[in-house]
Amino acid sequence: MKIDSKRHPLLIPALVLAGLGFSGAALAQRSGPPGAFGMGPGGGRGPGFHGAPVVVAPDGTALYVKSSTTTSGSTTTRTEELVAINSSGAVAWTWTPTGAIRGFAFSGAAVAVAVVPQPSSPGASVTSSVVSLVLATGTQAWSASLNGVVGELKATPTGFLCTVSTFIAGSGTSRGSVSRALVALDNTGKILWTTPLD
Repeated sequence: MKIDSKRHPLLIPALVLAGLGFSGAALAQRSGPPGAFGMGPGGGRGPGFHGAPVVVAPDGTALYVKSSTTTSGSTTTRTEELVAINSSGAVAWTWTPTGAIRGFAFSGAAVAVAVVPQPSSPGASVTSSVVSLVLATGTQAWSASLNGVVGELKATPTGFLCTVSTFIAGSGTSRGSVSRALVALDNTGKILWTTPLD
């Protein structure tokens, strides 16, 4: 996929941050607020998961993403929190990531969460993470770092599959591009293989 970054300066970062849409009962995607992640007013999709429906884990635990915004001077900070509700309707645990929650997938007694940090500027490199939490307690079991923006996250019999998008900047008159790959993780967070999707 080749896009002229000079003619469309905001399109490439928007595509990178948008990643792939989620599918399935446990995954969803929302449109971010105007100006999300360095984009201008009306700047399109942000990487947040807040606003997606409540998702029920295999053990009956209900999970949802709670978002809060604080403003100090000209700086606005959004914080997301994964909240787990037990079968009695009480909050079992909460977990706050270091970035926006893109989605999550269940595997056995664990839930894996895709987290994307805010880039320093549009088109800047991003290191996302997939974090595994113990479903009963919310305790972190492991975290895997991925170079790029995690889009889709799905559980497999042996671990997880996720798509990762990266922006490749052009030089001079050459065009920038978005590169996608499929990454396999095992149940310990080890990267098993990476396959290009372009």
